[in-house]
Amino acid sequence: MTACVVRTEDPGTGSVLALVLTHNAPDVLRACVVSVLDQLQAGDRLIVIDNASNPPAAATLETLGLPDPVEVLQLHRNLGPAGGYAQGFRRFLETDKALLWIVDDDMLPSPGTLTQLRTVCQNEPGPVVVFPHVFDRSGKPFDVPAWCGALIPRPIVEHVGVPHEEYFWWVEDTEYLQWRIPRAGYRTVRARDARVIHEAVRRGRTKPTWKFYYEIRNLVHYRLNVQVPGGVSPWRCARKLVRSVAGAVGRIVLREDDKVAKLRAVARGIGDGVSGRLGIRAV
Repeated sequence: MTACVVRTEDPGTGSVLALVLTHNAPDVLRACVVSVLDQLQAGDRLIVIDNASNPPAAATLETLGLPDPVEVLQLHRNLGPAGGYAQGFRRFLETDKALLWIVDDDMLPSPGTLTQLRTVCQNEPGPVVVFPHVFDRSGKPFDVPAWCGALIPRPIVEHVGVPHEEYFWWVEDTEYLQWRIPRAGYRTVRARDARVIHEAVRRGRTKPTWKFYYEIRNLVHYRLNVQVPGGVSPWRCARKLVRSVAGAVGRIVLREDDKVAKLRAVARGIGDGVSGRLGIRAV
């Protein structure tokens, strides 16, 4: 991994490290970075985690002519959201920043969002994760707890660790934000006036075969090898898994191309999830 020039750090008890994860989305990355930089205060900092983009994120950001350099953590292999954010969380722990703000490259925080998140976070008793309200481009709300603009205090990251990078894609945010953090005794809240627009530039009419594999594999592993040992009813987890697998199979049959390859990916995902074969695997 290599890095570009780093912004000057000013220690502060409420200072923020903003992490923007990107992969092959230069246009939305430019808009996202401008939106994030507009909201940072003195002592805050931005790191862009580049999941092996082409063109590299550093070259994309140079075209903005920013007055201050932005640090780019260049990964030489696409590690997916799970691996990319795991690297970013580790980088956060190497700094003196108090708060970690997580923003995907296709998200546009509305003006004042970070101020709202920071205010709620600092006014709550004890460390608490704060989420903004998330909307798609049409204005439809999408308030499922995910990486979409979450603000996490340092003590929580120090306690629960970094995201499960072996998931590569899918479920890593669910496991971290909806399972591990609450199980460690921390609350999550939503800031009333904080808003993020999710452009969802990677969502298309059909889904690549590899996404079906990782989605099913990770869901199976999470339900059976994380939640069941953690005390969740096996029957409850089994019901959720049946619905998830049935939904994936139904989509493939009714809407997808390459049906045979995608059904095989689902079957392989079930087997690898049950046996715990995780990491980046050829599909």
